[in-house]
Amino acid sequence: LTDVVDDEIPMVASLSQNSPNPFNPRTEIRYDLPLGNNHVVLDVFDLRGRQVCVLVNEFQLPGVKSVYWDGEDNKGRQVPAGIYFYRLKTEQGTMIRKMTMAK
Repeated sequence: LTDVVDDEIPMVASLSQNSPNPFNPRTEIRYDLPLGNNHVVLDVFDLRGRQVCVLVNEFQLPGVKSVYWDGEDNKGRQVPAGIYFYRLKTEQGTMIRKMTMAK
């Protein structure tokens, strides 16, 4: 589920650190989208670089966005505690951040 946080239009795409971090069982990921063609892919990877889940894969309007990850993979299975990476891909570029799922 992606929510619009506020109606201010950012000048550049950005990806914030998830909160809380470390987390259990759920964390919030915020990102900013500027004016333009915003095809957004936000996905999560494990330490081996394997894709765990896709949180967003769609065109989105500009603005400040928020999405929650509940620690489940694409098949709805709970992933183990550990370090994960989340990646935001937009027309403006790719950004990656690290997060930790606690037991």
